[in-house]
Amino acid sequence: MGSEFDYTQAERWDRDITAGQYQKFYIETPIEEVEFTIGAMATRTVTVGVQVVDPAGDAIAEQFTLQLFLCSDDAGTTPAYGNVTVAEGADGNILVNGLATDTAIVVVTDDEGKVELDFTLASGALTRYLGCVLPNGKYQVSTVLTWTA
Repeated sequence: MGSEFDYTQAERWDRDITAGQYQKFYIETPIEEVEFTIGAMATRTVTVGVQVVDPAGDAIAEQFTLQLFLCSDDAGTTPAYGNVTVAEGADGNILVNGLATDTAIVVVTDDEGKVELDFTLASGALTRYLGCVLPNGKYQVSTVLTWTA
């Protein structure tokens, strides 16, 4: 008994709470990466936008759950938080804020596939990178986030 898988679709299951059943549906566009938009520091805060995009680099207008983490290297291999706090920006929501315990931040994007976060450092200078684990298991790392003294 064979089965075919259409690699242009990713299967996803969601629980229908009212019916108490699971529903299977497909994400029509494969998730390839995210695009980071790193703002300049303003009043000790660096705003970062994360947009989920398809293989052509176009924004995917669906909600996604992403795991984010701060790291000290541009390869994303050394998680390091450095007393940075995070708050929700204009888009998306924080589901789990793990910065206080040096673990991942779990976010859900808005229905346009975007989340915006405000990272704040109370004092001092610091550089960090934002790592992102995508729903397909890939991860990528932003350019540098910089706080100046």
